[in-house]
This record gives sequence, structure tokens and C-alpha cells, in this order.
Amino acid sequence: MILTVHITNAKVEICCVKDGKRLHCFSLTSYEQRTADEYFIIMQLLFSQAGIDPKQALGAIVASVVPTLTRPISAATEMCTGKQPMILGPGVKTGLSIRIDDPVSLGAELAAASVAAIAKYSAPCIIIQMQTAIVFSVIDGGGHYIGGSISPGITMGQAGLEKGAAKLTSIDVNAPKNVIGKNTADCMQSGIIFGSAALIDGMLERTLKELGGNASIVATGDWANTIVPHCLRQDIIIDSELVMHGLSLIWKKNQ
Repeated sequence: MILTVHITNAKVEICCVKDGKRLHCFSLTSYEQRTADEYFIIMQLLFSQAGIDPKQALGAIVASVVPTLTRPISAATEMCTGKQPMILGPGVKTGLSIRIDDPVSLGAELAAASVAAIAKYSAPCIIIQMQTAIVFSVIDGGGHYIGGSISPGITMGQAGLEKGAAKLTSIDVNAPKNVIGKNTADCMQSGIIFGSAALIDGMLERTLKELGGNASIVATGDWANTIVPHCLRQDIIIDSELVMHGLSLIWKKNQ
């Protein structure tokens, strides 16, 4: 068993993985004011409730998009397992051929998702990661990471509406019955849900045109299950474990 730790702006996802399969997974709120000791106590409690002994882990790997959280959570992970975790970044072997202007700038979670997508799905491949932002990563037919695009995510769009327009109030993000809303809440939900789905459809069309053909399309992240069913395209695969799987493959590659 190994631990994969995925740190995003919204949450920290910790998974126990054995032979590439998830045994258990739990999430913590990404809170920069917590110390390593606080994260350690919370993690130990969650492991105990799940009946898992983290000391039995062969190792751990961390992918983070929040630099201020990388150190305390890595330290907490080491306290739990008794082993120093691998932090995905420069110097770690991924096997991924990165063909962008500055390969070092590629985010850890994008690299992990790409490694998993190449292993699980046929290239060329387009990966859509739906977290704080909606990020498209493109793998060409040769299995090379060639670039992508970044758009504001669901929570960013919702927060922007609520902050920038005084008469627009906070809403729950659920799909309304119709695209044409009859009240403010329905109109906002329509724009957020169907607008995001339309963005994905449109970006896929343009990306595939540049690629010059078809590609496997994989969506992952917190919002994938909410948005993807409303896309016009019916060939988008939802894989919630993509980053976790990629991290486990990278950890194994570095042993």
C-alpha cells in the first residue's frame, strides 16, 4: 500500500492505494493556517476510523498546487507513515515527454493526470481537470504533452458573479430545468452549469481541430460529474481517480 496526497486550493485528498486500486480515500479542507501537527492529528483520526495503519504504507507521494500547504502536509504525512514522502516536481521521474515552452512549469497534478491518461486511454488524449479552474491538457498521438488551456472554474465564476453584481445573491450550484431561466437563481444556475458545459464543448471542438482528428477525452476533478452530463458531446469519460492513479504510477517508477 502507498499513500497518494493531492493538494488543491479547495481540499487535500489522501488515498490509500494498493496495486493501482483505491482502498480508501478521505478529504481535508485546504486551510493554510493549520500546522503540520494539526494535520497529523486529523489524518491519524481519519486513518483510525477507517481501520488503516499508515505505518504499513511502503511510501507516499504528494502532488500540490498550493506551495504554502506542501510542507506542513508533507510533514504530517511523514509523521503518519514514518517515511519521507516523495514530492512530485523537478527531479522526479514521470516518464512524461513534455513539449511546452517551459517544461518545469507544468503543474504536478497535470503531470500526474497525464501519466495516468496515457497508461489507461489511447493517445491522442485530451484531459479536462475541473477544480478551481477548468484546465485542458493535450497529449498528441506520440504520447507527448504538447500544451493546453486554462479557464475560470465553477467556483471562480460563481464568486465573480456574486462579488461583481450587487443584485446577484449566493446560490446552490445545481442544474435548472431549462436553459432559459425564469428567475435570478435559475438564470445564474443556467449560466454556471450550461455555460461551463458549452465552454467545454466549444474548447473541445477547437482543440480537436488543431490536433487534426479524434482523441480520447477524459474529465476529472470535483466538478466533472456535475458539468459533463450537460455537455453535448457524449464521448467524454469521467475518471475521478485519474490523478491518484497517475501518482501511484509515478511513485512506482521512482523505486
